[in-house]
Amino acid sequence: FAQSAGEPITVKPYAEIRYRLELVDQEGVPENATASTARIRAGLKTTEWHGLSALIEGEAITRLGPRHYNDTVNGRTTYPVVADPSDILLNQAWVRFKPAQQVETIVGRQAVNFDNQRWVDSANWRQNDQTLDAARVAVKPMKGVAVDYGYAWRVNRIFGPDSPQGIWRDNNIHMVRANFEAKPVGTVTTYGYFLDLPDAPLSSSKTIGVRLAGEQKLSGKAKLLYAAEYANQRDLGSNPRNFSLDYLLVEPGISLGAVTVKA
Repeated sequence: FAQSAGEPITVKPYAEIRYRLELVDQEGVPENATASTARIRAGLKTTEWHGLSALIEGEAITRLGPRHYNDTVNGRTTYPVVADPSDILLNQAWVRFKPAQQVETIVGRQAVNFDNQRWVDSANWRQNDQTLDAARVAVKPMKGVAVDYGYAWRVNRIFGPDSPQGIWRDNNIHMVRANFEAKPVGTVTTYGYFLDLPDAPLSSSKTIGVRLAGEQKLSGKAKLLYAAEYANQRDLGSNPRNFSLDYLLVEPGISLGAVTVKA
């Protein structure tokens, strides 16, 4: 919740270190890859003041050990790709305005992750996030209903700014989502993602879909989990291809206390 008018704004620092070891044996590539990398990420985040808050975050990615992998910019093409190039860069920098509990806007460089991260995500498996320079608005017009719209003009990809494909500029990206709580069944999410990417015309597309996710209590601590999703993706904008592809996800599961199993 927003701070009272007389309460001063405070800044909270944070930091994390993540080490990764990735081994790749790829058919058709002469050498095997061994990528030992570490990421240091640190930032400053403010508390809310009259609905305003902000965050700035940087990161440093470094190689630990031999360069026995292709990080997409080191030219080691005899090794499989492990897309974790060494770099120091700005990861996030945004300002958020939340004038009421039902309305929130955020503008700037941000990591965006939707649902199961199939269509829009920050690729957190890699050391460098994929972030968007974007403006987003989220509105909750009534209980159990949320609508989210975002427009992005730049994609900062995992390969870093030294790669020819590290930044996609001058994009025309629209992201629309709506969530509805359909009790007792679960949450229904409808979405449309429209990507016009001049730097990557073959990836320009429009994806429209619907997703249902929920759970039902069984006996004791047992819960039945389920998710189902359908989407259709077609070419958009400067894409020279003409296609229409269907996507279907069915994911049942069961939770027994601390143990969860899904298929």
